[in-house]
Amino acid sequence: MFLKDQHTYVSCFLILVGALVMVLSILKFKQLFPVIKSLHTKNSEHIMTLFKVHTMLMVFFLIGYVIVGIALYFNISIVSDIFIGLIFMFGAFFVFLGIRIQYIMNNEQKKAETEITKAHESLLQSAKMAAVGRLAGGLAHEINNPLTAILGYSQLMLKQMQKENVHYKHLEEVEKGAIRCKVLVDEMLQFSRIQKTVLSKVDLNKTVEEITQIIKLKSKVSNVSLLTELDLTVLYVLGNKNQLQQVIMNLCNNAIDSVSSGGTVWVRTKHFKEYALLEVEDNGTGIPEDIRTHIFEPFFTTKEEGKGTGLGLSITFEILQKYGFEITLESEEKKGTKFTIKMPYNNQDNDIL
Repeated sequence: MFLKDQHTYVSCFLILVGALVMVLSILKFKQLFPVIKSLHTKNSEHIMTLFKVHTMLMVFFLIGYVIVGIALYFNISIVSDIFIGLIFMFGAFFVFLGIRIQYIMNNEQKKAETEITKAHESLLQSAKMAAVGRLAGGLAHEINNPLTAILGYSQLMLKQMQKENVHYKHLEEVEKGAIRCKVLVDEMLQFSRIQKTVLSKVDLNKTVEEITQIIKLKSKVSNVSLLTELDLTVLYVLGNKNQLQQVIMNLCNNAIDSVSSGGTVWVRTKHFKEYALLEVEDNGTGIPEDIRTHIFEPFFTTKEEGKGTGLGLSITFEILQKYGFEITLESEEKKGTKFTIKMPYNNQDNDIL
């Protein structure tokens, strides 16, 4: 028996509208499945599961709409209190899952934006370093020949001149200045040649042991303790042994220069499942926060004039970028600094250097 009550028709119409909205929502959700599958994140499978459950709840709601609508229109008393309770329960789950999906998607969006920003900054840094590398190489070659002549002739004149000569000290200053320029030119040439490297499997612990024996000579002169803490389970990494030693030497030299007499520098290796960590830490003066973003820029230095070229850390950064290694900085003023390099393990059968 059909009901002719106006409220019944209005209720049925509202239920029909709700059912149509639910059908459209289900179709829209199904269109999102390929997008979720294309995500290459740790949470992609979890998000896909939530989407499927959310879609199932929408289907249950749609069935509930149809049953309630038919029962109401034909005045069939099949909608019990339990059925209504189930609808409210599914509604609560539906809302909760919607909020959960939104929360996860927002987090994924923030992560993606962060990664894009990092990639953009890395691209700008790489372009800047490449341009500076080309400029440095050209300048170094142009300067090297006249500089060699200046240094050679000044040293020759010093050998032939008596120390009592009034110009002897002047020539010594010329020689010292030429030597400083030569060091800078050599580093500029080195900086411009970073791209031309052959990669192979490198024993990280052995590489650290060899180079720290050399660095300890400087640390002893500066009255600084250089300690190594090597994880014997560390595997081989893909790189260039000589350049990795250069990286370690650059970081250690900076650390030694930043600590006062009696200070300590630590060089550590640590093993993780898919990568190794190389840490260089000191208990020196630390790096002021306002210059931390500039320390890897070419020719940027906080050392006194004549004591640094500003290329050490930029060369370090460029080498690590070529290998796909990540370097991070932790520093606190008057307490010390720690550089951490993350090195993915290499599974290729390359020769060991």
